[in-house]
Amino acid sequence: MDINDFLNYYVLGVVIIGLVLVVFVLMFFLYRINKANKKVLGELEVEAVSTINKVEEKYKHREKEQKEKAKKDYEKKVTEFKAYVHDMEKISKTTCEVNTYHILSSLKEKLVTEGTIKPSEMIILPKVFLPSNTQDDISAVKVGHIVLLKTGIYLIDTKAFQGNVFYGITKERAKDFSFILNDLFPMEEKEIEKTIVFDNRQETGLKVVAVENPAKRVMEGVDHLQPIAEKHTVHNPITPILFIDHHGNQLVNYSKTTTPYVFDDQEALTRFLVKRLEECDSIYTEDELEKLKHSIENAGMDKHISLYNSSLTL
Repeated sequence: MDINDFLNYYVLGVVIIGLVLVVFVLMFFLYRINKANKKVLGELEVEAVSTINKVEEKYKHREKEQKEKAKKDYEKKVTEFKAYVHDMEKISKTTCEVNTYHILSSLKEKLVTEGTIKPSEMIILPKVFLPSNTQDDISAVKVGHIVLLKTGIYLIDTKAFQGNVFYGITKERAKDFSFILNDLFPMEEKEIEKTIVFDNRQETGLKVVAVENPAKRVMEGVDHLQPIAEKHTVHNPITPILFIDHHGNQLVNYSKTTTPYVFDDQEALTRFLVKRLEECDSIYTEDELEKLKHSIENAGMDKHISLYNSSLTL
């Protein structure tokens, strides 16, 4: 081996050693970087877990606050509804409604005595407050009586007037005295039904009074009662009845509408209910009538409980 070969091998060895050192340096460098990355990832994981825990705690705290708020709102609405019903009860007890209750109670006693029905097959609910269907609305529609029979639900509202009552009259049907309706309702169309009372109590003479639609409340009561009734049976129409107490005067019914049924004397009302018992098919059992009674009596509370439970699921 001459000197040139030696130098070539020497140079080659130096190059190989240099490459090996470079590889080791790169590996060491990559190791340090990898170690540093692992450290950073570990710190990020710790920070992420900490952040998640904070978010969960914040969410739980917020959820707890929402539940507490929903509970307070619910309790407030229940209190307001009870106060509303209490106030309405104080001002809603009228002589005509008491008379209607006596009529219905006497009918029930007669039917039970005759063996036509069992006591549990006729339930009379006086002064019923049906909650509004609108969410967050604590108001209620007050109806005079709800009668639960095995043949259906009968919603009875009593209106008292002093004088002769012209119910459901229109300008077209008034004919010779249509000028009275023109004076009372100048903007109304000919076919719009109205109710007027010829009040004869005035010392100065006869007074013609325009009154709000007497059937409005009983028909609103039907709309509010229908969702409650449908929870217990398939759809069956609720029978609305308007009982007019005109204090011994006369009722002239001009209305062409089929509902509500309009009566102005005790015998006609009782005959109607008895006829329904005799001719209509049974819809409810005794147990179903009792459950329906419970639902109606607790309708206001059930509504607010439903609103409360709904708020908890938000």
